[in-house]
Amino acid sequence: MLDLFLKLIDRLIDLKRLRGRRDAKTFDTMVQPVFADLTRIHQTYLEAFTNCLDALRRPESTTAEVARDLLAEGIKCEAQRRRVVVLAGELETRCEPAEMRRFFASVRAYFFRSGVRLGTHFSETLALTERGSKPIVVEAVEATLEHIRTHWESVCRDYAETARVFVRSDG
Repeated sequence: MLDLFLKLIDRLIDLKRLRGRRDAKTFDTMVQPVFADLTRIHQTYLEAFTNCLDALRRPESTTAEVARDLLAEGIKCEAQRRRVVVLAGELETRCEPAEMRRFFASVRAYFFRSGVRLGTHFSETLALTERGSKPIVVEAVEATLEHIRTHWESVCRDYAETARVFVRSDG
């Protein structure tokens, strides 16, 4: 009887290890790549909008020049941005544990502002540069930078929490 009980305990330990390896693989194949892609997108956004703001503050610059430069920067990460938005949207509703769902929800929130979808951080600013004065465009770019910085912090917190859950379940 004791031998049977010990075998059952060993089997449960083996199952826990197997689950931990599966969880680590899930983290490595689903969470980590999205975070890595968003890290690159975030860096591109920070550089693009900071450069945009610097240019707008120079008296000789025009909003048309800024719009052209911003469009060029937006194109650099468009495919990656679209892939991340779609993937996060699909995984947000279909994955476990809850920490992983929160991570994907944070990733999607990074691309939304006031209920308006952003693949449009760039397109909203571009639209303003075509019809807005420099002070209005500067205000919009500052708001965009604040939005992406705030949401980047949320993404990082949720990523860390997801990693913590997977590391804890790995042992």
